[in-house]
Amino acid sequence: MATIWIVAAVLLGVSAACAAAAGAAGVAHGDFDARYAAAVLLRSGQAATAYSSLSNGLSAEGGLPALWMPPALLLVLPLSWLPLPVAAAIWDALQVTLLAAAAALVAFRTDLDADISFRWRAGAALLGFAGAGTLEIVALGQWDGVPALGLALGWIALQRDRDQPAMIVVAATALAGKPHLAAGVIIWMIARRPRTVLSFGLVAIATAVLSVALVPAPALVDWMRNLLSPSDIAITRTGAGLPGLVTMLGGSGSVTSVLAVVTSLAALAVCALLGRRQRAAPGAAVFASVLTLSLLASPHTYPYDLVLLAPGVVAMLVSRARQPAAERSLRVTAISAWWILLSGAAFVEVVPLGSFDPKPYLPLVLIAGAAAAGISAIRQPARASFAARPRPTLG
Repeated sequence: MATIWIVAAVLLGVSAACAAAAGAAGVAHGDFDARYAAAVLLRSGQAATAYSSLSNGLSAEGGLPALWMPPALLLVLPLSWLPLPVAAAIWDALQVTLLAAAAALVAFRTDLDADISFRWRAGAALLGFAGAGTLEIVALGQWDGVPALGLALGWIALQRDRDQPAMIVVAATALAGKPHLAAGVIIWMIARRPRTVLSFGLVAIATAVLSVALVPAPALVDWMRNLLSPSDIAITRTGAGLPGLVTMLGGSGSVTSVLAVVTSLAALAVCALLGRRQRAAPGAAVFASVLTLSLLASPHTYPYDLVLLAPGVVAMLVSRARQPAAERSLRVTAISAWWILLSGAAFVEVVPLGSFDPKPYLPLVLIAGAAAAGISAIRQPARASFAARPRPTLG
């Protein structure tokens, strides 16, 4: 266990370096600033311009269009009455708290039928929390803590055979801000239990209705224009997913664009296949594999989005506590080494500090992790349903 705590401390150092690099690049809090500006317009009766270029003019950093769906602005709305620096600090603290809660919930609310020590669960939570993107979400004003918590709660619900609530919480937290990062997870859940498409549909309809209720049609048009702008689409070549890898290796061009789409769809197809293959209670390995594949499939994945893997890493570490000591040590070492390698690959992208130079290392490490976890999931026997598992007894 001492090794896990040491590794976590090292990873937090790497995360701090990545955050410092983001700040040196002059983009600190840029994303939050744009949302804050849109929320100010929303509460001041100027919802029609909430997604126009005017919202950028209200931003201290500027230059970043508001891309969140309108319901997500409700989370920022209470902070819009505060000065921007204060609001940003509260937002940062909230995201880190939500990420810590996600790691802790997976560590302490899963595998309850196993005799796993508090130290082991706490170490697993700390290691998952200490990824490269943890402090980077602070520097860049991101909101990955929200979907990370949704994934954690969804995983806990799946462990209890509650597929519909799992879909609701995962879909709600994903659709509000970063649906492109959770597409693989949602497809996997539907492939496992097709009826969960009903819960997904309800969340999607509710999101659409709330969007129309919050902002008028012109603002929705501006939102779509921001989302599909050439400048936003062009940044897919710098992402850490498969589309970014294909573009980095193949350059620009129509053939490369087609290959980028094909590889993304292939990753989503693998998520569906894993769902169809393991329709019983899912194991931690398949969950971790699907999370990684979901990031790989996204056309817009960045180092700070690696925090969405934290629930999967924690789930893997907790599940390994069931194994014999020798095998457990080997598996935990492998998971920790991959997590370190992933953080190192994220750090390389911001060296020298203050720059952002996408390299193929990060997506390649993600591919290796997805493959290893997927193979482990396929080799594992199906788990009994939650109701069929033995319950821990007192005394």
